[in-house]
Amino acid sequence: MKNVVWKLRIVGLLMLAALFAGGIVSSAEETTVTVTAKVKYGQTEARDMLDLVNAFRTGPDAWIKNEDNESTTVYSGENALKNYQYDYGLEKVAMLRAAEIAIYYSHTRPNGKKWSTAYNNTLGFRAENIAVGYATKEDVFEGWQETNENYNGQGHRRSMLSPEYNYIGIGHVYYNGYHYWVQEFSSEPDELVQDNAIDVTQSVL
Repeated sequence: MKNVVWKLRIVGLLMLAALFAGGIVSSAEETTVTVTAKVKYGQTEARDMLDLVNAFRTGPDAWIKNEDNESTTVYSGENALKNYQYDYGLEKVAMLRAAEIAIYYSHTRPNGKKWSTAYNNTLGFRAENIAVGYATKEDVFEGWQETNENYNGQGHRRSMLSPEYNYIGIGHVYYNGYHYWVQEFSSEPDELVQDNAIDVTQSVL
């Protein structure tokens, strides 16, 4: 388990069912609430997803629907995509975001700021995929492929297949009976030196 503490900003009516068993917090002014959660990381499995993503980028299913929902862009030949390089700095961001979405499932962080503020390195283009409820890396990866969706439903697919991104980090936590997954993408590297996968208890503020 990993202890994580956030300060949530609550304005007006905010439903915190997962935190307060269905209770509603009401305030005419901005209020700060400190929340502590214990989450279990599964980074060994998260890192193993890299092979699935790279096989996707370089295989026959590397295509996306265009906005007309009739034509597709296929990444092959001269247009073929390169493998992602795993980035351990991006992984730290993904791990933090995975813990955050276990508390507040959104691309907005529990403190009310945009997801990209979790990055220390501000260089390059960025994207984020999030998911909840998939028990294994294979299941969540299949969900993110969105093979049968139209253009508007292929946002996760476009992130995984975008030629703009060269680096990826993946986070996975288990909290309160559910699995939460995050992929972070970047056009620029952060930290490429490998360290040990975290599947143990740690304390973080």
